[in-house]
Amino acid sequence: MSLAAAYPVFRVDAWSTLHLGGPEAEWDAPPLTHRDYLLLAKLHQGNRLEVRETRHGLEINTGRYIGYIAFEHFAVGIRPGIDHRHLQRMIQFTYGIDDLDFYPHLGEAPVEDFPIQDLLIKGLVHHVDGLVRQGLFHDYVERQENLAACRGAIVFAQVARNPGARVELPCRFEDRTADVLVNRVLLGGLALARRLTRNPGLLGDIGRLQALLGAYVERISLSDDVFRRAYRELTRLNVHYRPAIDLCYLLLREATLAEGGTSSHHFPTFLLDMAQLFERFIGKLLKTLAPPGLRVVDQHTISYYTAPPGQTAPRLRPDFMIRDEEGRLVTIVDSKYKFFDRRPVDVGDLYQLTIYGLADAPVTGRVVALYPASTGPAGDGFGLLPPGRFRARRGYVYGVKGTPGRELQVVFRPVDLDRVWDVLQSPEPAVRAAFFAELLA
Repeated sequence: MSLAAAYPVFRVDAWSTLHLGGPEAEWDAPPLTHRDYLLLAKLHQGNRLEVRETRHGLEINTGRYIGYIAFEHFAVGIRPGIDHRHLQRMIQFTYGIDDLDFYPHLGEAPVEDFPIQDLLIKGLVHHVDGLVRQGLFHDYVERQENLAACRGAIVFAQVARNPGARVELPCRFEDRTADVLVNRVLLGGLALARRLTRNPGLLGDIGRLQALLGAYVERISLSDDVFRRAYRELTRLNVHYRPAIDLCYLLLREATLAEGGTSSHHFPTFLLDMAQLFERFIGKLLKTLAPPGLRVVDQHTISYYTAPPGQTAPRLRPDFMIRDEEGRLVTIVDSKYKFFDRRPVDVGDLYQLTIYGLADAPVTGRVVALYPASTGPAGDGFGLLPPGRFRARRGYVYGVKGTPGRELQVVFRPVDLDRVWDVLQSPEPAVRAAFFAELLA
């Protein structure tokens, strides 16, 4: 626990439990207020955090979300379970951010010493600044105005409805402008980011970019529908906007938590879904490392079940499929942000991958789940392993019985993030191909 102006911050790791109060607890249970219960309702609804009130105090169970939750009288900081240096580089690699040095010694800082959202906001500022320097995307937008000089086509239907002498004619024309949806989303994302950060450097950069965009673009309120429209309007001419739009959407999706709790202490409430971040990271990593002749396919559906009349058969959707030049399925890969080197493999995950393998048999007879190795800076997993507990450095391999003529292995393989960065910096294609093969072996 750390203190900020007598405001206690309790630290806990992802996929773990924190006890506040009780005879064996290290800290007393702080009181919960009405505003805290409103925030907890949102957390429970989104499966972000589970808080149980027991006769001894509070039991806090974390999952795949990390970040900072500000209650009225205390806060909970959820650490990622991996070295913060790796978290920083994972975000940097996944979202294509060149510079994340705005916090000194960020890699060694605990999550309570900087808000997670500032990493994402820095990435958004980086991308928007690049788009502005490159030149904002312009497109033709149809307009209709009453003009003294004819432009485009005259709207004769409107003239017929309003006959009589006039000095202006209703005209319909196309105007090339920067005031298009993708730029409006960027401006809305910057406005949202301004409410989520207290970093002076970021606030200065956001204000500068808001002034530049605001001179040409109308601000809109962000929503899921707005992002659906924005993604539909991405073409080869503006697809370079996608990383910035992704970051805007990520901020919007997690920022709604701040409305249910106070942010007057320390940092605003914000949680990051590490499962989604890790999935995107694994997808980009596999595509970067894949040797010639192999391609990585995202979110491809598999038809496996049949349904009775009137019912719809469910479809399976693995995270990634590896196919060869002839289109044959080499293996299936699923990302799991769980630390199987310090906890048992979930039976549900084992069942899920087994069904994937049985539904569309890969030629290697192997289905792989990739999870992050949770080794901390000292190499001890932040001290979370019980004494004598064996750490599976190479993961786990399960053989599936009862599949005549179809050999199937379900492999749970840890991703050594220390090695990932070294491999990505290597100029040798053979080094990347070897690491790719090792991950899927």
